[in-house]
Amino acid sequence: MAGNFRPEEEISRQDFATILLRYADFADVNMAVPHDLEPFGDAGEIADYALAPIQILYNAGILKGVGENRIDARANATRAQIAALIRRFTQVAG
Repeated sequence: MAGNFRPEEEISRQDFATILLRYADFADVNMAVPHDLEPFGDAGEIADYALAPIQILYNAGILKGVGENRIDARANATRAQIAALIRRFTQVAG
């Protein structure tokens, strides 16, 4: 099943962050920001492939934590979170 698009499945925050950053690369959007991640209590739960996208989007002000010192990378993204990410991305991308 790996490698399939699976459009009917929910998407995690880390997967959406990865897709959004890959789109930024494709669209030539400059995301040159520091790659350091705030000391979130759950930073160790971020998948290796999603660490840089989460760090970049967080430091660009596009991705926000969810409170209680958590980024909640593996949780499913809500429609509101995705809408906010896209809105902030378009503001940064200009």
